[in-house]
Amino acid sequence: MDPHYNAILLGKDPIENEILVNSLNNYISVDQYNGETEYRHQEGQAEPDLFIIHKQLAKGDGVTTCESIRKELNYNNASILMVLDSDSVYHKIKCYEAGADDYIVQPYHPEELIRKVKRLSNSSIQKKNQSLLTETATNDALDATKTAFEAMRATSDLGVVIKFMANCQASTSLEAIALQLCIATSSLDVTCIVQIHDNEAFHTFNQNNDVRQIEAQLLQESKNKGRIVEEDNLIIINFELLSLLVTDMPTDTNLHGRIKDTLVHVTGAAEIRIRSIMVNEILHAQGRETISVINLIRQVAADNHKHATQIMTNLTEKVEESAISLSLTEEQEDHFINLSQNAHKELDTLYKGSEILESHFMRVILGVQKAIKMHEGKN
Repeated sequence: MDPHYNAILLGKDPIENEILVNSLNNYISVDQYNGETEYRHQEGQAEPDLFIIHKQLAKGDGVTTCESIRKELNYNNASILMVLDSDSVYHKIKCYEAGADDYIVQPYHPEELIRKVKRLSNSSIQKKNQSLLTETATNDALDATKTAFEAMRATSDLGVVIKFMANCQASTSLEAIALQLCIATSSLDVTCIVQIHDNEAFHTFNQNNDVRQIEAQLLQESKNKGRIVEEDNLIIINFELLSLLVTDMPTDTNLHGRIKDTLVHVTGAAEIRIRSIMVNEILHAQGRETISVINLIRQVAADNHKHATQIMTNLTEKVEESAISLSLTEEQEDHFINLSQNAHKELDTLYKGSEILESHFMRVILGVQKAIKMHEGKN
């Protein structure tokens, strides 16, 4: 037998214990104790291969001790051999019911004891090996399950990001983007409050439109405290135009980290879309204002042209009348009339030139508007 096998002997008296130990010296290492209490006082005890317990202990009852070893110490791999003083069927049954694997009746032959000890020790080792294999298989299964769940969670988180990106790009208002952020965080089993900064104003949203003043104030005060602010189950993610607050982050470190990464991704995407909407609104506003200015210039130019034409017509008529009354020669009259008509033509040419310039400018504005619409279509 392997000399590294070990047994615990809880015997009846020192003389009997010595006889038993001497019988097993060449086969198994044996440690002696007077009873269960003394054995339990030895801290850091590993589960032995075999317990040899006398039914009538010097201190305590062997059957009760056997039952305690199985139920309280939870030693289910170690074998238990009970030593009986009589061949009573009742005592044998009580031993088996308490969890014993076998028994031996005194007086016994040493060879009988050795054979039982060998068989029970081997059985214990087999059970321990099987238990180790089972534990290893169970741990492997648990690890595989954990890995599978983590992969599923990661896939789920990726799905949240992809779905949010599509819905965010389809959103055309700041409120719609805030709503999509609330829906995305809800898919992660957390709730959020969104604050958007628009021209020095703060617009705060949540999924139920019941944001408390203290929550809005917290977001404003945390705006300049860095990209990510964390405390216990609270996290705030800050971008230039957008801040997001979550107050019910999970306590599990891995889950907390995954959700945090996902929140940063969706908040960053929302920031880009918000900026795009704001730029489009500015371009549209400037385009509308420019067209209004052009229309005003056109109207003023038309009025000026009309007024100037009327002045030149009146001036031409007066020049012609003056030329006749001054008794000028025909050549002089023609000269004055030509000067008046040429001035009139130059005024028309000037006005037509302004119309051409205005037409070119309008084409530029229309081209900008077309580019804005194409940009919106891509987004």
